[in-house]
Amino acid sequence: MSTMWSALQQAQYIAHHRAVLQAAHVTYRQAVLQNNIQGQQQAVQTAQNAYQAIYQNNNLSFQQPATHPALLNHTFQNPGAQHTIQNHGSQPLGNPHAHNAPLQNPAIQNVTTVRPKVKPALSRTILLLLTFPAQAPRRRRTTRKPKPKQPLKDVPFPFMELPVEIRIMIYRLLLEETSTSLTLLTKGQASQEVVRRGYLEKQQKGHRGRQILLKTVHKAKDKDIIHLQPAVLRVCNSIHDEAIPILYSQTLEFEHPVALQRFLYTIGHDNRLLLQHIALRGWQRDEFDTWKHAFASALERLLSAQKIKSIHLDRHIYSPSDGVPHYPNGYEKLPVDHFNGCVEFWVQSINAAKGKGTARSILTFADRNFGSEDEIAQGDQQFLDRKKTFMENLKLE
Repeated sequence: MSTMWSALQQAQYIAHHRAVLQAAHVTYRQAVLQNNIQGQQQAVQTAQNAYQAIYQNNNLSFQQPATHPALLNHTFQNPGAQHTIQNHGSQPLGNPHAHNAPLQNPAIQNVTTVRPKVKPALSRTILLLLTFPAQAPRRRRTTRKPKPKQPLKDVPFPFMELPVEIRIMIYRLLLEETSTSLTLLTKGQASQEVVRRGYLEKQQKGHRGRQILLKTVHKAKDKDIIHLQPAVLRVCNSIHDEAIPILYSQTLEFEHPVALQRFLYTIGHDNRLLLQHIALRGWQRDEFDTWKHAFASALERLLSAQKIKSIHLDRHIYSPSDGVPHYPNGYEKLPVDHFNGCVEFWVQSINAAKGKGTARSILTFADRNFGSEDEIAQGDQQFLDRKKTFMENLKLE
């Protein structure tokens, strides 16, 4: 009975180390997959200890002299732990796999030791694990083909993504005349006149009582002017809709009523809706008939300018300070009756549409219509009388 119990303990011991060996194999494979070098080393060490314990146990000679009771307790050394198999009872250790085998004693000379068998598959696993430890699977290097370089594209600047305030500032730099009013002149034959940008200045020769202005049309090569860029209006509809009010809302100055008439005809109805400030210069008495018809036609077209705020009439008449003789008869009373005939229809229409007194607030006259700069500066009585008479007879209500 004692021999069978010892054999059972021996079998349990071997089974324990087989389980340790299999667990070490599983742990090693997991460490390989996780690329854990320390875990691989610990698993190999555990497997070596288990294999050594099994190997030593298989090679044991279980011959135990009766005179050495200390051998009844046999200890198998393992670097990690000690596994002790104790003999329960007074019987010596016997062959663990030979049932009903005779007891070992010095009197028996020929003793056959039966070693417990280890499964071949497990032995091969141990040998492979110890002799050829598995390496972590290397990732296959894949060479990525470089993407072909695409040619740089000319991407337009996202102008419309700018804040609207910045866009308005840019439009003003391109379309506004900042130094003076935007002056428009006529150029060409009388029947083929076109309106162009330019400026007006006094001639160095005079007629009595007449304004003498020298007009100059701007050219692209001129360096003393601000070159506007109305071409920006053709970029797209969005820019056109944002920028066009800036161009037409500034003060537009015309050399005479004919220039104003042709300009209003050229820009069309939609752009006339944007006009706000008109300045008219260059009207004089001996050309009043021509001016009368042109001015009446211009006022008729201005009825569609719903945003109009001011129509300013101005002219320049020479005085002694200009270096020419001063002739008082040059400042005869302006034909206010003729002027009333020109503006009568416009006055009635604008007052009916926007309220009584609107025409008087829109239509204004410069003092130079009634006297020279010297007379104005000195507060000449004749100048004051001319102005008073004209304004009293002007019918703007």
